[in-house]
Amino acid sequence: DDVILGVRHHHERYDGAGYPDGMRGESIPLISRIIMICDSVDAMLSDRPYRRALGLDVVRDEMQRCGGAQFDPRLVAVILEKGTLERAAALMLEAYPRRAEVQTTVIEAAHRFK
Repeated sequence: DDVILGVRHHHERYDGAGYPDGMRGESIPLISRIIMICDSVDAMLSDRPYRRALGLDVVRDEMQRCGGAQFDPRLVAVILEKGTLERAAALMLEAYPRRAEVQTTVIEAAHRFK
């Protein structure tokens, strides 16, 4: 039930501008807020048909910019402070190798957080 609830509400935005129910802040289930960030980070760090994967600095800036609006600001702070973004990027790189400049950035960041 928690997984279904998490998936149902993972497009809810922290500021209440999301869907399907326009939930906001702490009323959004925690699992949904986590899935929202995971889905967004995956999208930003992945090549898309319309653009190449974004670099870690761009993703970090976007997360900070969207904290409190799209994302739970406390989750963003934890992810950025604990090096979770860099570890996630390194894991994605292992699974889906991409262009050299992203690989170099991710590998360098991953080594700093081991």
